Amino acid sequence: MLSSAALAQERTLVGRAAIVEREATAQFAKEAARTIKIADQVFFAEEITTRADAKTVLEFRDGSTLELGPNSNVLIDKFVFNPVESTSEKSVRITQGLFRYTSSFVAKSSTAEIKTPTATMGAPGRCAMRVRTQASRSVITCASGVRFTTSAISLATSP
Repeated sequence: MLSSAALAQERTLVGRAAIVEREATAQFAKEAARTIKIADQVFFAEEITTRADAKTVLEFRDGSTLELGPNSNVLIDKFVFNPVESTSEKSVRITQGLFRYTSSFVAKSSTAEIKTPTATMGAPGRCAMRVRTQASRSVITCASGVRFTTSAISLATSP
């Protein structure tokens, strides 16, 4: 069995927990969940969960942030950041809760994709999005320049 330090070296670092209020956990597929503390590293393919009275802010390596409110759950699907080539790509899957995503790094090529049970939002470049998912509904508030896709429609807002 590998130590937690050895496991961390095998995984792709995507960022850190910038703020943790009360309890948030991170978990790989079949492993035991670990409690996240401020400054703990967060890795690709980890599922992050907050309790009913908790919230946390994840800061990605490119400086963008994802705030998770109470009773929230997110899976980090994709993260690519290359400051030398000025590229940043990420994709997260939100299954429940309240979230706010804010981009940061100004790159030649930058995209963020946020998937919920009912919709997918994609944003090129800098943006800010708030997402609330409950049951079979997602409510999205965002800055301009965002693309929304559901099973019924596709909509893009102007930058």
